[in-house]
Amino acid sequence: MANETIYFATNRDELKNAQGITIGFGDKLNPVSPAYLRFGAAEVAPPTKKNADWSVQSVQIAPESIPGVTTDDPNAQKLLGSAAVFEALRQRLITAGSAKGGVDLILLLHGYASSFDNALARAAEIKRAYAAKQRAVEVAVFCWPSDGSLTPLIAYKSDRDDARSSAKAVARALLFFLDYLRRLT
Repeated sequence: MANETIYFATNRDELKNAQGITIGFGDKLNPVSPAYLRFGAAEVAPPTKKNADWSVQSVQIAPESIPGVTTDDPNAQKLLGSAAVFEALRQRLITAGSAKGGVDLILLLHGYASSFDNALARAAEIKRAYAAKQRAVEVAVFCWPSDGSLTPLIAYKSDRDDARSSAKAVARALLFFLDYLRRLT
């Protein structure tokens, strides 16, 4: 079975390798701001005989350049990661829709006790489960910094606080998406 591409927006803290390249996201709010967003896409592999669950194979963060925020160069051209992700998603919707006679888009906001990888895995599972032979499905997920833990009371209280702190980020992501849709002809 082929991998599924899942598009995402998140306000989680970025996990970086030794070279400073983002390789994933943690379980805390982004230290820049709880409303700070990163957009991207991930390749998620279906279950196999060796691995009984969906697994994230790669995460690609959309490049971004925002003068005064991500770069100190005041003359840098503004490049929003959301615009690149929305355009890639739009192209997939066009391709899938023309190949199968239509396509549906599911926007997923995961719940309590969900890690970044788990949220992407569930989105891929939903994408596969709801796709029909005559109609394609794409899934995009907003991944807020849930702890990904089932520890009663402690993790839930932390998740509740993080969910509350993520409300503005969720609203910003939806507003970016609506603004993108309004600009389409």
